[in-house]
Amino acid sequence: MPSLKSLDRGERVLYAGSFSKMLFPALRLGYLLVPAELATAFLRASRLTALAQPVLEQKVAAAFMQKGHFARHIRRMRVLYADRRRALASGLQAVFGERIRIELTAGGMHLLARFPGAADDTELVRRSVTAGLAPSALSSLAMAHDCGHGLLLGFTNIAAEDAGATAARLAGAIG
Repeated sequence: MPSLKSLDRGERVLYAGSFSKMLFPALRLGYLLVPAELATAFLRASRLTALAQPVLEQKVAAAFMQKGHFARHIRRMRVLYADRRRALASGLQAVFGERIRIELTAGGMHLLARFPGAADDTELVRRSVTAGLAPSALSSLAMAHDCGHGLLLGFTNIAAEDAGATAARLAGAIG
């Protein structure tokens, strides 16, 4: 799916991101793309609110991007994550069969697993944690409307060859 910023024709969208998930969690370096007419105001605000700018990290990240390493990294990770997502979805379907409904979105680093007729999703999370897994209960993430019950499952740290075993661990934990 295209980003909201790429669809912005009125220069009204701010685009924020972080290199923590894309490169290295301890990097603690983010970015903000703002409309040109707001750049000066945001720069001034940044100087007032950020006491210490990580200059070295910014220069290293800039060089990494300028040399094309970042774009290659993103391409590699997209392929890797697509394989991992596909493997986990297949593993879950093979283990749970008709007891699961998997919802895949166009982007993101997770998939949604719904278990029609199953226990409350917060109970499924509690059981999963005892098996060393860390899903999120979908019902706990909704604020304005009921989105139903389900588990939000991250797939980025599950190697494709481990997906079936991970699905089996989940099945053993939640029954």
